[in-house]
Amino acid sequence: MAVLLILAALVSIAGHHPLEFLGAAFVAIAAFALVLTGRAGFLRQPALIWLGAISYSLYLVHNFAGRALILRLQEDAGWSANASILAALAASLLVATLLTYLVERPAQRLIRRGYAAWRGRAERPRAARAKVR
Repeated sequence: MAVLLILAALVSIAGHHPLEFLGAAFVAIAAFALVLTGRAGFLRQPALIWLGAISYSLYLVHNFAGRALILRLQEDAGWSANASILAALAASLLVATLLTYLVERPAQRLIRRGYAAWRGRAERPRAARAKVR
């Protein structure tokens, strides 16, 4: 049944999108199959784990900060396209790492503690929460 669903999805993609999408679909399906069958151990590399950890912050900063830095380095400092792209990549990775570990993770801990405290108060019986006058 799963094979039929995959084939139906591929036929649908081929019928509604350029053929490049079909290649991307094959890659996505293969990657998903590797993960589902437990054959994706290569994803446990430290560099990939780090990229996964900073991925949300990287998503937030890469376009705006990267584009601005590339333009500044090329127009104001006369850097080549390749050098400015590499510098923007390095800066984006650094900023994303700092945001992840100095802002995002501490904020998550604070929110989780606040939620746990709120939930603990909310789960106590009303009589126990009532103030004695």
